[in-house]
Amino acid sequence: NNNNNNNEQEVINAIRDIETRVAVELDEAQEFALASPEPTMEDLDAAVFAIPSVMPTHVAVSPSPDGDRVLSFAEAIAEAHRLAMRSDSRVVAMGEIAELGGIFQPKRPQL
Repeated sequence: NNNNNNNEQEVINAIRDIETRVAVELDEAQEFALASPEPTMEDLDAAVFAIPSVMPTHVAVSPSPDGDRVLSFAEAIAEAHRLAMRSDSRVVAMGEIAELGGIFQPKRPQL
């Protein structure tokens, strides 16, 4: 019985540790967001609301001057979904396909 109490306390302590780390990470992310400049409407249009005229069969990326990849928000989501579903058969994407596609258009099956 004492062993069960010790195990239970270890689990409780581990959960509290995770909660503390998550709270710190969220606080840091919020501070970063509040200190960052507001995006322009052009940034928002390009990153979120752009509807591709043709669904690509691959993710097109552009290199930035420092060599990093530059993807729109929709392209990043689409790539993340594809990579996750290819690497783990337990991963599924659920949702509706909006009439105009919207941000979730990348989830549309590619035949």
